[in-house]
Amino acid sequence: MRNILVLGIALTAATFAMIGLDPIEAVAVPHAVVMIHTSALMERVTTVAPGEQVTWTNASGTPVVHVVFDEVVGAPEATGLFTGSFTLSFARHGVYPYTVHVGTKARPLRGKIVVK
Repeated sequence: MRNILVLGIALTAATFAMIGLDPIEAVAVPHAVVMIHTSALMERVTTVAPGEQVTWTNASGTPVVHVVFDEVVGAPEATGLFTGSFTLSFARHGVYPYTVHVGTKARPLRGKIVVK
């Protein structure tokens, strides 16, 4: 029985290699993407299921972006400064409002993640 299991795992890995997929990427957690522009969020409300990920991508042309979540139980900590993109997972049901600060002069942008 053990040999059959090992053979199955080897065949699965070989199949992924033949079609050019990384086995880890093939079972990746579903996620949503929020595009950040200087004057707007392309997705002001993003809905995901528990355990899914949200990736914020800086498309503003401004080198520094900061995302701060409102004080809601279960909300992630502020992201710190980033230039490209970052990803967070949301495990608990709820609504998580946040503010995006693009550079130092643009007005803050508001959005929310809904986990249901």
